[in-house]
Amino acid sequence: MAFILWLIAVVLVIYGIVRIVQGDVLLGAVLIIVGLLIGPGGVSIFSAVSPGDLGSLLGALPSPAALVT
Repeated sequence: MAFILWLIAVVLVIYGIVRIVQGDVLLGAVLIIVGLLIGPGGVSIFSAVSPGDLGSLLGALPSPAALVT
């Protein structure tokens, strides 16, 4: 299954680059983004994130007070 998703992602990204070269920048950008989301090496839309995982991801972010110097 991961190999099929990888192939679909590659095709979408290549087609997105072709569309950008042909002048259709918006469609090309959308295709590239979708390809990156589907690809197993990226942030896959098929991998579930549980609420506990989301909390740990948000907890890893710096606090706003730490950003102010």
